[in-house]
Amino acid sequence: MGLGVTRRIICVIAAALVALSTAVLMFSSLVGSTLASQTFVEKYMVKRAPESGSMTAAQAEQQLDLKYKTLAAETGLPFRVFETVKTDFPTKATIKSAFQNVFGAEDSTYYNDNMVDYFYNLCTEYLDGVEASYNEDDIRRAADKAAVIYSETIGIHNVSDVSLTLGEIRDNAVTASIVSAAVVFSILIVMLVYVDRKKGFVYILSGASGGAFGAAVSAFIMSFMNFGTRLNVLPLGYQGSLNTIARNYFIIVAIVSVIFCAALYMALLIVANKAKRKTRGIIFG
Repeated sequence: MGLGVTRRIICVIAAALVALSTAVLMFSSLVGSTLASQTFVEKYMVKRAPESGSMTAAQAEQQLDLKYKTLAAETGLPFRVFETVKTDFPTKATIKSAFQNVFGAEDSTYYNDNMVDYFYNLCTEYLDGVEASYNEDDIRRAADKAAVIYSETIGIHNVSDVSLTLGEIRDNAVTASIVSAAVVFSILIVMLVYVDRKKGFVYILSGASGGAFGAAVSAFIMSFMNFGTRLNVLPLGYQGSLNTIARNYFIIVAIVSVIFCAALYMALLIVANKAKRKTRGIIFG
């Protein structure tokens, strides 16, 4: 086997490694600003308008309304008494606070004695205002149900799995980014020293653009998968939100990868044309 053939084989293998490293780098480099970012998560959980299958502040309030109307029918108390909680404890701010706890692996139940007392006081203030007689035990049970409804609708439960997964994703992304960058840099140095510089760049850019294209296709396919359902977070509506977050992460990866691939491909064409002109100059010069 001649030296030229050996060099081509080495370059092809190196280009394949560059492609793989580039694909990994495209996914891992964006994790810190998306999946593992508290700001990114809050943006899609709290600030955005309702999306299909996702749990937002508006949808949480709709669920509260339905449940409190049912409770009002059961207890004979007006719906507006229970509805006051949305004013006293703004839903957006409450959900935002709950998701801040997710990153600390803390459940946000919102069910405690203080919340029960809050609803109890709402009920008794209304009844006292209209001078209606009532049984304190009945009102206490109604207040307890109201607190449970609020916790189960607005609170976030079983978040330890989510927090652990986010931590693993973040740590793996950092490791993958460092390893991928090191591989690409090492191959770049070796190829530029081992072969003709322009031909080396052709192989490197070919591998990198192929890796970016592969990352774009993979991310696009993954955006249709329901990754949020793999996390046992409650209430179930929040799983839809996790799906939305994951989907948007993959869409961002796909878009960035396409742009990066296009830039690399343009650079590849320029370098390849220069390499061809140099070869023709050697042959016909």
